[in-house]
Amino acid sequence: MEAQQSLTKWYTATLSLTIILPIIYIIYLVLIVQTSGKGFQAFFNEEPVFTILLMISLINPFWGHLLNSIPKEHRFKKGKADKLLNYMLASQVVVGNILMAIIVFMTKRKLQSVGTADSLNTFEKIAAIFLLIFTVFCGGVLLRLTIVSL
Repeated sequence: MEAQQSLTKWYTATLSLTIILPIIYIIYLVLIVQTSGKGFQAFFNEEPVFTILLMISLINPFWGHLLNSIPKEHRFKKGKADKLLNYMLASQVVVGNILMAIIVFMTKRKLQSVGTADSLNTFEKIAAIFLLIFTVFCGGVLLRLTIVSL
């Protein structure tokens, strides 16, 4: 029972951060735009890195939705949650989101071992792969923008 409570805390933290982090980033972005004295369009045209970072932060709620849609009985090692957390962990590592990567890793560690394996359905697998590919694309663009600006 205690292991299930620990998982619930970490799973809830993961779900909460998928919503909270984009909101914090958007507030931060609004403050930067206001202090720059420019409009959003002019700011994004001059600072494309912030556009990519906004897209990366807006991917997280989709991960949260996918994780939240998994019933509690499928939240175990080799289950649907474990497989989605693998995709999400890779996604967070690619873009350097260390905080989310650590939280996702800890959530994966707290999953209970069950003898049976449970696979993702077609929609969940396609959605996870799409989010991962989109994240890799954004990470590549972000890397290129930072190299060019050096």
